[in-house]
Amino acid sequence: MVVPVLTGLGYHYMSDRVYDTYVFLPKGPESRRTHHLNLVQHDSDEWRTRLRFRDALRADPALAARYLDLKRSLAARHLGDRASYTAAKASFIQAVLRDHP
Repeated sequence: MVVPVLTGLGYHYMSDRVYDTYVFLPKGPESRRTHHLNLVQHDSDEWRTRLRFRDALRADPALAARYLDLKRSLAARHLGDRASYTAAKASFIQAVLRDHP
């Protein structure tokens, strides 16, 4: 399994994750984190959905900029509350997926 490999590389496994996937955060203070890893099963429905969202952002720079602005605003508003931050992005993501089948 991937958990021991990634934890051995310095990632913290979020077993109490908000997501229905495997989530790993780099060790260290939240304020210094630049990324997290979110693993999904290859070729699953979730995998295809996430690629559709990614592709929509790549195809439309204005949409990508709006998403970036939203994420920055929500990160400031929900500092330290990952569940609320994630939930607050949901309507934007759902609209993108609805508009980009």
